[in-house]
Order: sequence, then C-alpha cells, then structure tokens
Amino acid sequence: NKYKISFCDNQSLREADEMTKPYFGSDFIPFDQIEQWRLKNHKGFVQITNAESVLCACFVILGLEPSFLDQFIAGRLTEHDMDSNVILPFDEMKKQNRIYISGVVVRNPDLYMGHKRAVVMLWAMLQYIKKIFGLRKDRTFYAVGLTNESEKLLNTMGFTLCGNKKNRKDKSNLYRIDLDKNKWNDLIAKIGDYSKMASLEID
Repeated sequence: NKYKISFCDNQSLREADEMTKPYFGSDFIPFDQIEQWRLKNHKGFVQITNAESVLCACFVILGLEPSFLDQFIAGRLTEHDMDSNVILPFDEMKKQNRIYISGVVVRNPDLYMGHKRAVVMLWAMLQYIKKIFGLRKDRTFYAVGLTNESEKLLNTMGFTLCGNKKNRKDKSNLYRIDLDKNKWNDLIAKIGDYSKMASLEID
C-alpha cells in the first residue's frame, strides 16, 4: 500500500505542527499545547504516511467539553483558549453529538501530489468517522476555515458556514456539517475508494 493511516506519535505531531506554521500565521498553535491535547486523547490525532514513511498529512478530531464548545461556536473562544481540561478523553468523545475537527494539514498542498494527498486524507477522515463513531447516530462536525484552501475543502465536502469571521474572536469562518449515513455515503462516493492504496491502522 502506498499510504498508511495511523495514530500520531509525539514526533510526527511535532512535524505536522511545523508544517502548519507558514499557513496559519497568528492562528498557529504551539506544539506544547497540542501535545497536551494529544496526551488527553491520542486517538484523536491521525497521520498519513507514504511508503517511505514520510508524513504526508495529518488531521485532528476532538470532543470538547460542551460548555466550552458552546462558547467556541458562538465565537467568544478560540483554539488558543483550549487547554487539556476541555479536551474529552476518547471514550467520552465517542458519546458526543457535536465533534470538532481541529487541525488538518497536508504536505505541499499547492502541488499535484498535495492534491492527491488531500483526497486520501478526506477518505481517511470518513473512514475514521465511520470506525470511531459509527453511522447509526447523526452527528454534527465543526471546523474552522483558516486558509483559502481549507475553506475550499470544507465547501467541497458540503460544510456550511455557521459563524462569520467578522463576529468571531479568532477572525476565521466557522463551518458545520450534519453527518448521517446517507450524507456519509454521498461523500465517500464523491471522493472515491482508496482502500487499495491506503491501509487503515487505527485500532
């Protein structure tokens, strides 16, 4: 298989965090803060590596303490305000109806290879959601559009704007998608099947 999808370790998360630096500007979250989140729920951090074990992409899916999430959705708090106390442990996260997609990073997103990696990453995210949360229950996923690329990606995936950057402390648009089984099937049909190219190792 060309790609391996697995949980991040300390080292790969540090590398992924560095990759976000040029794109995120003042939204950049220092590694020490993110590592605290990972220690609270390491199964929320997923990496995609290629056959040469090079980190190609990474995504972070978290359950947040509901009252914090309310304030975040309202635009009054930002990712910088997130400490490990508001990150839910894995078993708690699985029970939530509202989930936050935090970081999404792809190596060289502007190149053709980067586009390919982004598509594999989207496939991996959908597989992760199915495996970790199941599709029996509807869930709402939230994500912030930090860059033009990420906004494009969110629109492609059918996310809708639910918080205008003008009214938010983080000065970024907030998006949401209500995901049920039908919507999941639509998205996977749109992205295509990468199971022959990527092995899912998230147990």
